[in-house]
Parts: sequence; C-alpha cells; structure tokens
Amino acid sequence: MLKFIITSILVLFFSLLFKTGHSKAIENRETQLTIYTQNLGVVNEKRKTSLSEGIGTLEFANIPTQIIPNSIIIHFEGDVFQQSLNLEVANLPYFLEKSIDSAIYAVSLQNQMIKGKLLYYSENSFAIETNEGNIILVPDIKDYTIYSPIKLSNIPLKPSISWLVKPKKAGPNIIHWTYQTAGISWEANFNAILDEKENKMTLQCWANITNNTGVSFDSADVKLFSGSINLVAPREFTRPMLLKQSDELSMGTAPITIENLSEYYTFNVPLKVSIKDKESKLIKLFEANNIAIQKTYTVSISDYYNYQNTKDNPNIRISFKNIEKNNLGYSLPKGLANFYKSNNNRLELIGQSYVPYVPKNGDFRAYIGKAFDIVTETQVVESQRISDKIIQKTFKFIVRNHKKENVTVELIFSATGFPELIKSSIKPSSTQANTFTFEIPANSNDSSELIFTVRITD
Repeated sequence: MLKFIITSILVLFFSLLFKTGHSKAIENRETQLTIYTQNLGVVNEKRKTSLSEGIGTLEFANIPTQIIPNSIIIHFEGDVFQQSLNLEVANLPYFLEKSIDSAIYAVSLQNQMIKGKLLYYSENSFAIETNEGNIILVPDIKDYTIYSPIKLSNIPLKPSISWLVKPKKAGPNIIHWTYQTAGISWEANFNAILDEKENKMTLQCWANITNNTGVSFDSADVKLFSGSINLVAPREFTRPMLLKQSDELSMGTAPITIENLSEYYTFNVPLKVSIKDKESKLIKLFEANNIAIQKTYTVSISDYYNYQNTKDNPNIRISFKNIEKNNLGYSLPKGLANFYKSNNNRLELIGQSYVPYVPKNGDFRAYIGKAFDIVTETQVVESQRISDKIIQKTFKFIVRNHKKENVTVELIFSATGFPELIKSSIKPSSTQANTFTFEIPANSNDSSELIFTVRITD
C-alpha cells in the first residue's frame, strides 16, 4: 500500500469541531439524525459558538465527506451572505496532485531509491525526472513509499464549511443548521421463530444501520424513516464500505415508538445513539410473541404455457394478519426475514424472504422455500381454438402428498387475456379480474386432482 511520509514537518494534527477565526466553539453540538433506507440521512444540529461583532467568518469542520451541498440550511440571529464548502480531503490523488513538479523521492520494497521531480501520476503508476534529466516510469505504484515535501499544516484531513455572516449580537450564539448526507442507510432484519406446530411464531425486528458518511455521530437522537421518498438522483457510496459490527445490539427495555410523518412512518429510538464512521450497528425495534400464522402451499400457473406433464414442488408461504389482536398492529418496514424452527433445542434456518412494507391491518406474506414431500403435476388435456380471438383450454392439476398429515395446496391460475371459467371439479375460492384461485385438499400418502376449463378472449 502506498504510504506518504511528510518529511518537512512532523506535528500531531487533530480536527476541531469549530475552527478558530471569527467563530470559536464553546460547547459540544447536539445532533438529531433521521436515517432513510435510500442511502440518505438528514442531520439537524445545534452548535454554540462565539462570534465577533461585524461581518466575519463562521466555520465548521468535521462534516461528512458525502454532504449534499444544495441541501444546507443555516439559521441564527443574524445575516448570512455567502456559503463556501470545501470537500477537498487528503488522500492518494490529493498527495500526488499537490506533489506535481515538486522534488520527491521514492523507495521501493527492495530499498532502491529514486530521486527527482514528479512529472505525472495515474492510478497505478508515476513518472519522475531525475536531476540528470532522465525520465523514470514506475509501473507499479503500490510497491513504493513516496516522500513528499508537503507541509502537514496545509493538509485538509476533513471537509469544512464556512459562511460569511453578521450576527445581531457579539459573543455566544446558537447556530441551527440542517443538511443531507449520502453514505448512511438502514434496513430491517426480521427473525421469525416458528413453534413446534408451526401455527404460531415469535417475530423480532432489528434495524441494521450502516454509516459511510466520513464522520461519526455521537449521542444523536435517531429516527428511522420507513417508506420511499422521491429523490431526484440516486445517491451512491463514494467511500469504501469497510464496516465493523458494533457490539451494541439492544436498546434495553425502553420502547421504540412509531410516529406518523406525512405519508410515511418513523421509528423513534428512545436512547441516544453513537454511530461511528464505517460502522454497522444493530438496534432492536420490537419483538412480538404468539403471532398466529398460516402455513400454506401454493403453485402458480398461466395459460401462456402449454403444460405437458410439468412437475413441480409447491412454494411454502408463511402469512399472518398485522393486527392488534395478533399482538402486532403497526407499520412493518421492508427488509430481509429469516425463518427458524427449533429442532432438538437448537434453531435451524428453514428459509429466507425479502418482505415489502406491511401497513397496519395489512397481510404479511413470505415465501420461504419449496415443499419436499409434495409434488404437483400440470397438464393441458385439451386446447381448442374457438375463433381468432378465443381459445378454450382444459387443465388437469394433480397433487401427490407424501407427508404424514393431510394438506391443502393452493393453485393460482392467471390468464393473459380475459378468462371465463366454463366448468371446474372444485369451486374456486377466489375469483379476480384474470385470476382464479383453487384449494385442492390431499390426504396423507394420497393424491387428488383438479380439472377445470377456461375460455380466454384475447
């Protein structure tokens, strides 16, 4: 890895929350952080600083490297005339760019030294002109340590922002400012534990927060935004995601509260949270027990295909009502759900599913895998063209149940046009615009079948 050693001055450098000048920090900041699932955070901060009389500069350091410039709002008792944002941060390109036309020397892994003027650099190589006028091209930059004359005092280690301001009063002032930053996001992780009979379960929901903004947030009031807002352009991480997992997993007994915000919801974390840069942190949102669930087996077919003895295993679906009587009844965020079942006093993973938002009083549905001991077979036993726009098909759907218990398989038939059910050996349980749903019972170690005819108009 390329290393830079600044030879002209070796001074310990650290960043202050406020830089000296026209403003002077007198108290730590207070931070309110709203985190979205779309790689976005909104930060509301209150800082105290001492301002001089007249027009001068107010400057903040230690701000995110991914701050969104046009989102910044500042408010205090006074006038703001200008805003300047410096996002230049010392990194590999910075050092090399600042060293162009400067005398440097590079030492290889074999302790071979090259001295001269840096002519150019690229991602993998650099070129030096020696004192004798020779040009040396180094094709592999990572094998060298470069000694540069850049002074440490001139190196920006953190982005900074400054305003040209005129306070109404000199001395202590409270500055409120709001900004958006990319590089921070959260997603919900669900752990669902089914009971022995698989008709009830425990549901845990955790918020997994990742911070790659380039700055840490200490003792912040955190809200987790549930919903998708319209963003003009996608925001992508520009820093490497080298995340470390936090050991702080639970918020104790303090309850998470859910608050309505316009057309969305927020989960309000009751305790202050510290989220370091490049950190991944889990926060427990809720746990609900004794949730009544339904386990169903489903197969979907369409008239688009001509089935010729097509065999399949039905999908396993776990569903429940998101209502208060079922120990829930609040907005559930989208996220990854892991489904477990206890086996000999140990939890075994039986499936995963990515679930969408589930509103209060809505239905939670997740497909977790395929049933091993149930086999279905679909056949088109007759296909007849009635006219140019009408076709009639007869389907045979067979269920073979090799399980020890009786089951019911749900068949969802959908048509590409406008279907009409002519006849059926089993009455459909649901009929929608172009979809019929059938429930086919099958006894243990036995088989059953459904035969139905549909007439479809293009």
